[in-house]
Amino acid sequence: MRQPRLLFLVSGRNVPSTEYRILPFIPGLRKAGFRCVVASGYPGKYDSSDLLGWRLSQKMKRLSIWSHLQRAKLFRPDIVVIERELFDNPTFDLEQQFRHIAKQMVLDVDDAIFLRYPEKFAWLCRESDVVLAGNPNLVEYAQQYSSAVQLFPTVVDTELYPLDAAAPTDDIPIVGWIGTDSNVAYLQQILPALCRAHERIPFRLRIVTGKESSVAELKKSAPFSEFRPWDSDTATREIAGFSIGIMPLPDEEWARYKCGFKLLQYMAAGRASIASPVGVNQEIIQHGENGFLATTEPEWADTLLKLLTDVQLRARIGEAARKRVELNFSVQSALPKLIGIFRKLLDDAKSR
Repeated sequence: MRQPRLLFLVSGRNVPSTEYRILPFIPGLRKAGFRCVVASGYPGKYDSSDLLGWRLSQKMKRLSIWSHLQRAKLFRPDIVVIERELFDNPTFDLEQQFRHIAKQMVLDVDDAIFLRYPEKFAWLCRESDVVLAGNPNLVEYAQQYSSAVQLFPTVVDTELYPLDAAAPTDDIPIVGWIGTDSNVAYLQQILPALCRAHERIPFRLRIVTGKESSVAELKKSAPFSEFRPWDSDTATREIAGFSIGIMPLPDEEWARYKCGFKLLQYMAAGRASIASPVGVNQEIIQHGENGFLATTEPEWADTLLKLLTDVQLRARIGEAARKRVELNFSVQSALPKLIGIFRKLLDDAKSR
């Protein structure tokens, strides 16, 4: 009997949306009987080759996706899954061609790509048999163009965050943040609160990101901050070294559509967290039970001080946070739903 075939068109193996919304599910899907192929352009969607330069890199990306299209015609996928979009630009001609080689198409979206390319996003939603949206705000927006939108939160693989990874025991607590270079700037909005709290209770602000240069400006005002290089192989160990995880966000349109992944990482590691009540953060955190929400400078400073001075509170909040992730935001809890979505699509195709 022919295995059902899934083709995943992704942004790149080092891109967070690929690494956390697609790749963790592939082993489980294969175990459930699906034949899966994962394909991305070269260079990755947001990358360019130093050797080729920017312009030639863009041509190489199109050529590599075109080559995947030719191979897909031989593979004959039952379902094509497009993660976000094929290119970080307004074009969608290759998406149109992939749409014609499979009976069903699924769009997976975890960010506000429609703010940049509204026409492309509208087409992708209309042409998809199912749209998987990472949070309720994305669901609501996508429903303008599709009646087949399903909430599918970004989740974490809790097996990568062992509960026996003990919280740091040094005399100086670690307040930690992990994310991309472009988002380090979000820490500036709570810098006065961090400095105010540090005057009362010394701690280290550990920033795990791509480039040390992105932390340089922050260090001028917060010399107690330190850089750690982000690496997919060490990221979970870095988070395990945090005493407290933080996720400040501005209350602006782009941020409201984020999927709260770094917050889920902290919680999966059993760490107490503080986050801005923006977008899905308000859905993930039950304030005072499995984490804290803070808006103003006094709220951030006071909550930090509360957690810095109470190890037992950190432990209690962290334990509740882990349970919240296990039940609602883990790969293990989300996999059966994804399998069900794909199987229903296959059944619908047979009945046509």
